[in-house]
Amino acid sequence: EPLYPYPHYLPDAIHPDPAGAAILARTVYGAITGDYGGLQLPAVYTDGMVLQRDRPLTLPGRANAGEEVRVSRFTTRTTDDGRWTLQLPPHAAGGPYRLDIATKTKALALRDVYFGEVWLCSGQSNMAMMLRETDTRQQAASASDSLLRIYDMKPAHATDPVSWPVSFLDSLNRLEYYLPARWQRTTPETAASLSAVAYHFARELRDSLRVPVGIIVNAVGGAPTEAWIDRASLEEELPGLLRRWRSNDFIMPWVRQRASENVKLKDSPLMRHPYAPHYLFDTGIRPLEHYALRGVLWYQGESNVGRHDTYAGRLAERLFPLLVKSWRSYFGAPLPFYYVQLSSINRPSWPHFRDSQRRMQRPSEGLEMIVSSDYGDPKDVHPRQKQPLGHRLALLALYNDYGYRSLEARSPEVARITRQGGELFLSFVHTSALRTSDGQPLRGFELLTEDGLVYPVEARVQGAELRLTVPTQLLGGRLTVRYAWRPYTDANLVGRTGLPVSTFSLSEDYVRP
Repeated sequence: EPLYPYPHYLPDAIHPDPAGAAILARTVYGAITGDYGGLQLPAVYTDGMVLQRDRPLTLPGRANAGEEVRVSRFTTRTTDDGRWTLQLPPHAAGGPYRLDIATKTKALALRDVYFGEVWLCSGQSNMAMMLRETDTRQQAASASDSLLRIYDMKPAHATDPVSWPVSFLDSLNRLEYYLPARWQRTTPETAASLSAVAYHFARELRDSLRVPVGIIVNAVGGAPTEAWIDRASLEEELPGLLRRWRSNDFIMPWVRQRASENVKLKDSPLMRHPYAPHYLFDTGIRPLEHYALRGVLWYQGESNVGRHDTYAGRLAERLFPLLVKSWRSYFGAPLPFYYVQLSSINRPSWPHFRDSQRRMQRPSEGLEMIVSSDYGDPKDVHPRQKQPLGHRLALLALYNDYGYRSLEARSPEVARITRQGGELFLSFVHTSALRTSDGQPLRGFELLTEDGLVYPVEARVQGAELRLTVPTQLLGGRLTVRYAWRPYTDANLVGRTGLPVSTFSLSEDYVRP
């Protein structure tokens, strides 16, 4: 088990290299002597942390074999391999508290601990994008909040198009990619370097709930979905991804090229990289040691957008549900998972990908999406407007998880398409009325024929319905309605409160599942 995250330490899958032999030796030594280094906690447990309120908490750690461990008035004993867990009862929001953990030979004290709401914010560069890099950078100057706590896991090196130094490449193979982190209060300095999406989301929770909020951020620029999925899940469901991944056509060429550029100074088939399958799970998720969360925010996909008619392009529709399954299994809870649909940009495959992201929603299972195409940029994959996205994610959380049922939290969705004579009627849910975002006539609708011809079409709003007039020459065939089907779109249909309608491609007679 200690070798499982290090397959590269077994070059021929049988015999360990020196680093693998050292792990084996330490494991044997511990089993013989019972010496596992004494009392230890996972790195995420530090002074100033926020623990999830109102639910039982499992506190894990290590100590020497057979030692009794005391946590406040609770006790447990370590197993033969030095592991211990202790379940603490649910606790209401509040603090500060002191958490005392002790064995006969060692004591630890965690101070300034609060109970509140804890969310994990992950993905790639648009989630990692810092507040100081956005159009609301000035908000950092007034961002002082002692009860908004941050556990910000920053990579030691960004995945820029450069060759990394050999010393850092050695660290990569030891799974030492992130810098050491600790829980911190929100100050102008910590807020400026925090994920902008995470910050704006957390601020809204603080304003609405009036309880402590903890945000864990581990996003990595350019990271593909497969890097975040645990190895066992990939071995079981998508083993083809694990074979020679930097020459594997199942993985996006850009991802493979950037990784090869980063590791150029010490390249080998066994060289690890943050973009490698399961690497970021091992370095960014496993160290969280099943930390109790309320839910997950996810903003990623740019490194998995491929041609929709290729296997690599279709693979994204399998990867994302597998990631959700992987994380829910690891954290031991059916966590709400709220994700950001990719924005609009002049890249041909993006309408197909946005539509696939729309189809992957499962609201009844806590898997929901916010739309961001109205804040895209035709030339920049990193739009600077992140506050609206944090707001839309907060709406979902407040509505679904905190009982704010009067909010209009979801983008309008097509519920049914019917044809009556020469018109198509589209009825919508999640809003009481439709309108345009700019007061101008509706833009973005078109009809697709069975033989692939595309015709623009005018649409008219009637309450929560749309009416599309079918051109006379198309009345005899079956049609597909497409909306916002441009890589960079100025489509302008929104709900009553301004939440935009997603890109979609739906056939007539469609009925929402």
